[in-house]
Amino acid sequence: MLEREVLLAGAYALLLLAFALALEAAARRVERAEGARWPQSDAAQLRRGLALVLVVLASALLAVEAFRHPRPRALAALGGGLVLALGLGARSARPFLARPD
Repeated sequence: MLEREVLLAGAYALLLLAFALALEAAARRVERAEGARWPQSDAAQLRRGLALVLVVLASALLAVEAFRHPRPRALAALGGGLVLALGLGARSARPFLARPD
């Protein structure tokens, strides 16, 4: 059985990732609805930036917990969350890494 700290950290990281997904979805809706005009495009960029910060925070939390609890079950649970966070982070960072037109 996993320790309580590992479970709480994993649940909190998943909550942060869920908020990041919601911000990403909101940013996409804003971009599609208005055709990326000035205030809306900046609002979408802000939401994507906030989503990326949440993903980085969740990744750091999971990584620290993995170093603190190097047991196989804990590493499997935290590693799965970390893979999910890194995938979402790569998706969230893509607009920031794209070259401006």
